[in-house]
Amino acid sequence: MAIGGVSCGATPSMLPRPAPGQTIAAYLDDRRPVFVVGHEDGDISVLDAFSTHVADGVRVLIGWCPMRRTFHDPRAGGSWDEWGTLLTGPPPKGLGNFRWEMSPADDRANEIKVTGFAGDVPGRAAPNAAPQLEGCDLSTSSYHVFEGVTPLTPAAAARSGTTGWVLMRGRIDFAGKRLCSEDSQCLEPADVLNLGDPGAYPNVGELERVWDFLSLVRDGSLVNLTVVIRPAPP
Repeated sequence: MAIGGVSCGATPSMLPRPAPGQTIAAYLDDRRPVFVVGHEDGDISVLDAFSTHVADGVRVLIGWCPMRRTFHDPRAGGSWDEWGTLLTGPPPKGLGNFRWEMSPADDRANEIKVTGFAGDVPGRAAPNAAPQLEGCDLSTSSYHVFEGVTPLTPAAAARSGTTGWVLMRGRIDFAGKRLCSEDSQCLEPADVLNLGDPGAYPNVGELERVWDFLSLVRDGSLVNLTVVIRPAPP
């Protein structure tokens, strides 16, 4: 299944059930990152953790700002409310939204079952509903940290044959349309499909530093390359 150009893994997936007011950074069975939002009225949203802004063929994972109860794109600067409705651009639309149901098993009452993709959250909030985002920086926001997962080299990821999302560490070579390993000589690279033109991105040097990335693997190449941004250590 494809969601806004990003493939979605098989469902159902069992995720933790949030308490009202709680937001959990979770993962579908194919390691796709999502946020499970417990609204104050008792309802629950399961929202995609990928920004809908893609300017250069590289995506980014969004963060959750608990102070404002909003999501934000740490690279492009857009924001969404806790239901996934777009508040501010440049992202063009709301977040991906997943269908879910309560677990029927008595011993899994603290979980919900994600049953499929429901579509992007439609519409856009009124201009006066857009929040002020002061305080929503890397040190105060919640991100997916992939705790306990060791990043692969790009080449190892491309050889892995995995059908889910894979975590890598490397740096982008826009001219060569590839992801290099951490070293300066671009050892252990992998080809990246649909990578943008470096001339179209004014801050290309930022992405050519070493980052952690998520990607899917298709026929030995990386697709849907996504920057993983985490809070800086204290």
